[in-house]
Amino acid sequence: MVLVKKLSTRVLKEFARKLPIDFALRDILLSEKDELTPEEAVMKGELWIKLLERDIAMMEKGKWVPPLFRLKNR
Repeated sequence: MVLVKKLSTRVLKEFARKLPIDFALRDILLSEKDELTPEEAVMKGELWIKLLERDIAMMEKGKWVPPLFRLKNR
């Protein structure tokens, strides 16, 4: 049996860079260490999902405004 000691966050950070700049999840993922233990990833994964759901809900309710729109309408 092979045990994974560390997981790379490279793919998560690539995903985060594609998120809108104001998404809380974007900042959180980009600030993560480059490697996490499987236990850390599982624990943090629940929070990441909740943050993504929150960001999407705010966007759908119209409470989230894309940054470029704000800059153009100042």
